[in-house]
Amino acid sequence: MYRNALVATDGSGTAESVFQHVHEVVDPDGTVLVVQVIDEVSHVLARTTPAGFEFGMGAAYDPDVADAIVGAQRKAAEEHLAEAQRILEASGMRNVETAILSGIPGDTIVREVTERGNDVVLMGTHG
Repeated sequence: MYRNALVATDGSGTAESVFQHVHEVVDPDGTVLVVQVIDEVSHVLARTTPAGFEFGMGAAYDPDVADAIVGAQRKAAEEHLAEAQRILEASGMRNVETAILSGIPGDTIVREVTERGNDVVLMGTHG
């Protein structure tokens, strides 16, 4: 059994279906870190700014709206992670941690796993 797992979620049903299998592969006394990656404000702005325009040149973007989008993502992630922690603890996992990360999901998850040295990464097939 693994002792240091990272579980990535996006709050979707597919991602959450993984929670019911964690206890099958991770030692109950091991550490389970559940992460959800949200956008950085700059990524929201980049998606809403017409290509070729520099910020501040009349491009169709609003930093306040981008902040609100990221804030809503953070709130939803907090709710998803609280539910994940509840499910995992109910399944017998004794050391469950959660974290909200910012960035591009694939890159951010790989960086986190590299820094933490996780034994295993669990996630849904898509989300």
